[in-house]
Amino acid sequence: MKRPRFSIPNASFLFLVVSFISITILGTIHHFTKEKSTKIPTFETLETFKDVLPLFENVDTIPLEFKEGEETIKVYKAYDKSQKCVGAIVCSTSHNGYVGEIDVLIGFNSKGEILNYRVLRHKETTGLGARIVNWFKSKEGKHNIIGVRVNETNLSLVVDGGEIDAVTGATVSARAFLFAVRNAYLVLLKKTTVFENSIENDTVPVPIQDTDTTKISTLKGGPNE
Repeated sequence: MKRPRFSIPNASFLFLVVSFISITILGTIHHFTKEKSTKIPTFETLETFKDVLPLFENVDTIPLEFKEGEETIKVYKAYDKSQKCVGAIVCSTSHNGYVGEIDVLIGFNSKGEILNYRVLRHKETTGLGARIVNWFKSKEGKHNIIGVRVNETNLSLVVDGGEIDAVTGATVSARAFLFAVRNAYLVLLKKTTVFENSIENDTVPVPIQDTDTTKISTLKGGPNE
């Protein structure tokens, strides 16, 4: 049997065929997985999720998205081991900060109570508006919102007729923060199906980690408030 003669043209043709098949396969895989892979929460996000809503085992990989005015609210439903919905993690933004946008992540249980929050991003003034990061968790005064059931509390500043004390010297930042929190709950109130046990999409298990070590960076700067 005569062996096929090796030649550069033959080798080049074979290389091109193999390359074309490989690129086609990889392109097909990427097409069907890119949306899911880009929306699965990162590990840092999962740690942060666990911080604002401690008691859950699985969370949606793709959020429900709602428009509330100019803001887009993202809602991740959270489930226990039996896939029962135990709450929601809501990412809400306010464009009304003293310097710029304020992004807040809020954990709600199925009763609509705020379990915790994290300020993910802001540009408010250091020492003034930046105090929103912890101000609304303090047990002193009338500014703690942890454990509050939003439909039973007026989450507006006292100066605006509400029940919450503003950050000292930073009323604008405090008002913007509470705006984001109210918007988050407003979406949950309107979309009554959020807390139903039906799974919206694929879920991802949350690794067990020490969430106390989670660090959320904030942007600092801006003029005095």
